[in-house]
Amino acid sequence: MTAHPKAHEVTRWLESKFPDTHVAEGEDVERGAYLFRVHRNEGIPLELDITADALEQMPPSDMIQRLEEERVPARLEKDPTVRLTLRSSGEVSDVEQRVIECGGEQYRIVRDRDHTVRVVAPNGDPMENIPEHRRVLASSVWHRTHKDWCADIGR
Repeated sequence: MTAHPKAHEVTRWLESKFPDTHVAEGEDVERGAYLFRVHRNEGIPLELDITADALEQMPPSDMIQRLEEERVPARLEKDPTVRLTLRSSGEVSDVEQRVIECGGEQYRIVRDRDHTVRVVAPNGDPMENIPEHRRVLASSVWHRTHKDWCADIGR
């Protein structure tokens, strides 16, 4: 993970919204995003992604304005299991998407705001054979390993 100059502005803003916390930041090149984790004294860290495109295209003041307008601090506290994402369009999404490769094919894992998980096959069809206990996740899709997802997919 590497530092990005604009990310420090977002980190300072997060620290102002969540006093008495530590905010860790870093780039995830594989995902094309920059991850901010707000470590609190209790509970799981709050997580915010800013896409690489948004970080490059938006000035820090615009990013922070969008995060304020979208009530990001309140949304993170309301459901700390969801990793919010700021996109270059200015949208702040609470739908998580992860693409993984299993058996030489790409699958898209989607977790919506109700924590319901869908796995989409390479042909675009939803997969129906995902184990029942994985159809609703109590934590982010990013908190499971690639190997575990491939095992659930059956590849």
